[in-house]
Amino acid sequence: MASPQHDHTQLEAVVGDISSETLELAGNVIPRRFTVFMSHPGWPAPAELEITVTGDGPTPTGLKLGRHSAEVLPYTALHEQLGRTVGRSAMDSFLRWATAQAVSLHMANEFAAIRDTPAAVPLDEGREQIRRAMEEVWVAARPRKRRIITAGLLAEVAEVYRAAMTDGRPPTAAVGAHFTVAHSTAARWVREARQQGHLGAAQGPKPGEVQA
Repeated sequence: MASPQHDHTQLEAVVGDISSETLELAGNVIPRRFTVFMSHPGWPAPAELEITVTGDGPTPTGLKLGRHSAEVLPYTALHEQLGRTVGRSAMDSFLRWATAQAVSLHMANEFAAIRDTPAAVPLDEGREQIRRAMEEVWVAARPRKRRIITAGLLAEVAEVYRAAMTDGRPPTAAVGAHFTVAHSTAARWVREARQQGHLGAAQGPKPGEVQA
C-alpha cells in the first residue's frame, strides 16, 4: 500500500486547526475542514491553506498569505499560487497527504480524550491504528474528476434550491449538502442554473428568485 507523503521541494507544510465536523471515508473519520500552515522561500510570507473534504474529495477552498491574515485570495489566485509552488501535476498527492495528516491529528486527539478511561487505547495499538488509517485515506482521498454540468443536473439543483427556500433553509447550503459538494461548487451550480433558465434571476443580495 502506498505511503502518505509529499516531496515538494522547499515547501514546508503542517496540518492543524481541524474542524469538529466530520465525514466518513474508507471507513475512517475525517475532519470536513482543516488548515495547512505552509511556508516557501519564494513566498513573501507564510500562508494558511483551508482544505474542505466532500464526496468529491479534498479541495483547496481558501488561501491566506500571512499567518492569521484576514485577506483570503480569490479561488483562481489560490490555484495559481499553489500551482507555481507545488506543481499542478503534484497537487493530487499534496491534497491526499494533507487529508491523511488531518486524520492522524483527529485520531490522536480522540485517543488523548479517552487516555485515562477504561476505553483507553494502548500506545502501540493506537500508533498502528493511526498508521493504517493514514494509508487507507491516502488511497481513498484521491480527488475525483470534476462533475460534468448537464441540463439534468441544473434542473435538480433548481429543485433542491426551491425546496430549501420553501422550508426556510439556506438554499445554496442545501444544494451543497444534497450533492455533497463544497459551498463554492454549489454556488457556481446555482449561478449556472440561473443562466440556463432553470432558476429565476436573483433577488439582489438575498437568496431566492424573481418570479416571472
